[in-house]
Amino acid sequence: MLTPTDIETPSQMDALRNFAGSPDLAELERMLDAARQGLAQGLEQLAASPNLAELERMLEEAKSKPTEPDLLAIIGVQGDETVHSNFLAWLLNPTANHGFGDYFLKNFLLDTVAQSDDACATIAAADWTQTSVRREWYALVDGSRGYLDILVVNWAAQILCAIENKVFSPESVGQLSHYRKALENDYPDFDRHLVFLSPDGRVSQEAREREIWRPANYIAVHNLVEQTVADNDDKISETVSVILQQYATTLRRNIVPELNESAELQQLARKLYLEHWEAIDLIYRHKPNWTADAKQICKEAVAQQKSWVLDKEDNNFVRFRSNAWDDFPATRTGTGWPPSPALVLFEFNFRDDVKPFLWCPFRQRQMKRFGKKSLMLCAKTPMHFSVPPIPCTPVGRDCTRNRITSWTTPITASAGITALPAPR
Repeated sequence: MLTPTDIETPSQMDALRNFAGSPDLAELERMLDAARQGLAQGLEQLAASPNLAELERMLEEAKSKPTEPDLLAIIGVQGDETVHSNFLAWLLNPTANHGFGDYFLKNFLLDTVAQSDDACATIAAADWTQTSVRREWYALVDGSRGYLDILVVNWAAQILCAIENKVFSPESVGQLSHYRKALENDYPDFDRHLVFLSPDGRVSQEAREREIWRPANYIAVHNLVEQTVADNDDKISETVSVILQQYATTLRRNIVPELNESAELQQLARKLYLEHWEAIDLIYRHKPNWTADAKQICKEAVAQQKSWVLDKEDNNFVRFRSNAWDDFPATRTGTGWPPSPALVLFEFNFRDDVKPFLWCPFRQRQMKRFGKKSLMLCAKTPMHFSVPPIPCTPVGRDCTRNRITSWTTPITASAGITALPAPR
């Protein structure tokens, strides 16, 4: 707010008077007031809408219906990207023990390839029986390494399919271009089919890679799984059929939940939005961001500890360390979290859900044994840490990530770690 001391010259005072008395300012205030009243009226109309009441009734009815068990959710891996990549690799492998041969592989390629007669004809005519399917393919370019989620190679037909799978994690900067260059170097004469798979079929963040990597979504994967069961009923065993149906259930419930919605419910939701889009957009703009709020709480908790230092953070995690570790030069020789030189970091990870947990990742090959020993030490001190009975699946070929799922107050481990309130 301006005060008399802010006005230095008579001309400034005249300008202020002219601005305050401007008819344009009065008109702007009138328009803003009308917009506020319109939004308030829109919210009242939305709350009183019979379509909203009907939509709520349909949602409650859908929730009350009995649901079949979801095995992957029961064991807590329904959102684990590694699990989904492993399952997809099994489906794509024509020599795997599922019994439907190259059916899933061919149809996946036909669904995701650029729709040209020549490409489709080549895929349909190729012999896929000797195809190799690899997980975590080692991609090395100019001394920099990475691990492609799935690589399918048909040596006879000189065709490959590279799949980078993102369930809930974001695309890393330069990740797809790195894989593309590695594939160009290692398979220069192959017909390369590159697929970027995600729940919503998003495109790459990089303009050049958007032209090369074909986006695919998990709705198509779900539909193909169900199609595989229906079209191969006479070929697959009852066990395989149940496994595939269970995976389809996991996708519907956890990865693409919109598949659980009936056509009637979707139509009513669209109608309600068209009738009250301004009010609904206002609500959406101000919806809570649970992850951001939880991240901020964790950052403030770490900042309150005098011996703790915040390190690298991302949309999905906050990493920190003890500054007492800096007294040991070896702890500043890490290469796994550039630009941070830390060898070991604690991490609050919010990727799977809002509930935070601690990671103590060991990202170098020589740290594998140290990581396992650390996990064993935590398991022997239940007063400080609660450790899952089975360590998390390693990410990549030389990376061990051991998760410490909860901790208690106080943490009295060495290296200057002091108390932190236990998560609830």
